[in-house]
Amino acid sequence: MRVPNDHPLARTYALRDPLAAAAAAESLRGSTDVAALEGLVELVLNPEAGATAAAAALRSLAHDESPLTGDTVIRALGSPHPSVRTLAVQDVVRRGLIPEATTALGRLLATDPFW
Repeated sequence: MRVPNDHPLARTYALRDPLAAAAAAESLRGSTDVAALEGLVELVLNPEAGATAAAAALRSLAHDESPLTGDTVIRALGSPHPSVRTLAVQDVVRRGLIPEATTALGRLLATDPFW
C-alpha cells in the first residue's frame, strides 16, 4: 500500500534523501507528530547529514520542549558543522539548558576554532 504524500511518514522518509532533507525538515516545522520529531532528531544527529539539512532540522525542533529535543540540542553542540553548533548554542541559551550543557559549551570555547 502506498503512503499518501500528505502523510507524515512520506515527509519523514524524505528526511533520508540528501537532496530533499532540508526542504523536508522545513516542511515539518511545528509538527507534533512523533515520527516527524524523531526523524528531525535523527537528521540533526546524523554526522553524515549536510549542514543545511541538519540546521533546518534543528530550527524545525524549536517549538518542541520534550527531553528528547533538549538532549538533541545539547548533542548538536558536537556537530561536525559550525553552523549547526552555532544554532545549538543559541538554542541551549533560549531553552535554559546551560547547566546541562556546561561541559560541551566549555569544550567549544576552549577548542573550537569557530569560537
